[in-house]
Amino acid sequence: MPTFTVDENKVWEINNREDKGPPPHSPPPNPHSFQFSSDVLIVEDTHYNPNGEIRTRGVGHYTFSADEAARQEQMTALNAARDETEMQRETARKAAEARRAKIEERRQEIMGRKRKREAEKFLSELGLELGGENGGD
Repeated sequence: MPTFTVDENKVWEINNREDKGPPPHSPPPNPHSFQFSSDVLIVEDTHYNPNGEIRTRGVGHYTFSADEAARQEQMTALNAARDETEMQRETARKAAEARRAKIEERRQEIMGRKRKREAEKFLSELGLELGGENGGD
């Protein structure tokens, strides 16, 4: 089995070098960018930048503009499209419900006629049996 030796001087150099950068468990950067101006702190909103990271996005991914006015127009259009989709879904749901109700009504009507035919058949057979017994005496 191989054995390893640790050079204590090398460990001290690695741990105490000045170009290490931020510690590995430092808090994430603030999501807002700050600008200082004469006694006033101005906070600028930053929005999600989809090009800032590499990852696979789904079909519903929508990249909004960085310009606030264009972004608001895009969001308004997207909300209007969503409202229209919801209205179309509701209309389709009501139409499907009406079709199901009509089919169920028709099924009940057919079953009623079937029961009536079966009852008439039963009564006619019952009448023949009764008539046959009385005629045989």
